[in-house]
Amino acid sequence: MNSTSQIYDWIELRGLSRPEYVKAVRAFIAAVADSTTLPKKEIADIQVAACEAVTNVVRHAYRESKCPGPIVVRCGKGESELVVEVIDAGEGFIPEDGSVREGTDPNREGGLGIPLIKQLMDGVVYWSELNGGTRVHMVKSLVRRQCRGAGARKVAVTGR
Repeated sequence: MNSTSQIYDWIELRGLSRPEYVKAVRAFIAAVADSTTLPKKEIADIQVAACEAVTNVVRHAYRESKCPGPIVVRCGKGESELVVEVIDAGEGFIPEDGSVREGTDPNREGGLGIPLIKQLMDGVVYWSELNGGTRVHMVKSLVRRQCRGAGARKVAVTGR
């Protein structure tokens, strides 16, 4: 992740952490990612990762209050990467590190957690503080490796 050395064009979606808004997040991510050169499969991966993070907020962040709380979904487009952040002001959590269980359906939203997000994205960093909220920072590179002969070189992703 080279997030600190790039200039980003940011756009964000703000609202309450309601289950019915997960579809709106999916559409928001698609609209932003469509402005890149990423192929449709990678855009779908970003959508699943972002919706998984949002679903985690809906299910867990404001559990004690039993009311939906604020959520922010931000997208930042840089020269060589797309950044998606999901931010809440909820209870926070202590993440468990693990891998995605065999046989899980990556097209199903919810219940797969941080391991799936890490599998789908090129970089994931999260900050969480008990009763201080959580920020999940996800990166998808706009540059890919292309194999030619014995070596590989970086190329910009083109086409869909």
